[in-house]
Amino acid sequence: MTQQPLVTTFLLSYNHAQYLPFTIDSLLSQTYGNWELLVIDDASVDDSWNIIETYASKFQDRVRAYRMDRNVGQAAVASKGVELARGDFMMFSASDDVSKPQRMELSLRALLERRNIAAIFGKVDCIDAAGNQVLGAPLEALFNRPIENFRWDLLRGNFLCASSCMARRNILRELNGFNPALRHIEDYDLWLRILEKHEIGRLDSILVSYRIHGANLSLQRAPDRKNTFETICAIARASRSWPLDKLFSFHSNPDSPERRKEEAVALCVLAENLVKLDHDCFGMPMIGTSEAYAMLISAVQKDHQCERAWGLLSSTYERLQQALFRK
Repeated sequence: MTQQPLVTTFLLSYNHAQYLPFTIDSLLSQTYGNWELLVIDDASVDDSWNIIETYASKFQDRVRAYRMDRNVGQAAVASKGVELARGDFMMFSASDDVSKPQRMELSLRALLERRNIAAIFGKVDCIDAAGNQVLGAPLEALFNRPIENFRWDLLRGNFLCASSCMARRNILRELNGFNPALRHIEDYDLWLRILEKHEIGRLDSILVSYRIHGANLSLQRAPDRKNTFETICAIARASRSWPLDKLFSFHSNPDSPERRKEEAVALCVLAENLVKLDHDCFGMPMIGTSEAYAMLISAVQKDHQCERAWGLLSSTYERLQQALFRK
């Protein structure tokens, strides 16, 4: 009989003592059998660590627990989890959410059947602090939104719930985990970096109950300037690094003059998206527009006669000039 792959469920804990038992119990109750639970507490100041120690003592063959000496933030803790995981697959959970019993089984099946997928997500329902279902929650609509094209949709913002993710551990290590320089969008940044060389997917099944309460880490990170800077930087990098043929359908042969013309137009489309993001987020040219200008220079290099690229290059330069010298 073929051995079932080991799944490491990684639980990042921080100041959610009142919800933590519900989260851990849901992870202990998965229908799939071969798993370990890796819990890392980010120096909580409530009773979280005592609760974790109780579970680790009771389920010594299943639960490994670690506590950070000081609060280092989600990205650093998550990267530590990637380092310590023993399983071939990692399933992520926040310390206030509740996983459905078949979450691990369904996610693993999808990854085993679809070898080109590096990470799989699921849909969510929302619950309140008392565990009651919240109908019509905006976050539920966001996480469950229809997907037309993963890459294009993610170039406009994050809509994937990290607590519903299962990923291949070797790919997470290949990418060196989460980026600790990011305090707001470390998960979104990782999804974009995965898509540079791999694919991601989402199941139609509801896998997680996402808890909405006054101490949500994601909701506490309300939109601010640093959040927006990080987001635009991640989108700009993805626009620059993703292969164009993952975003566009080309009809000519590679390395042909016709392909260079098509690629020039594709770069124009990406540049326009970056300029629009700056306008929508900042109301003025910023990081995205600077990246767009460099992209348009590359577009002209690909097709010297591309009028669209020349026109956008001129207008983008004017935008940057006006922003640079505005009083």
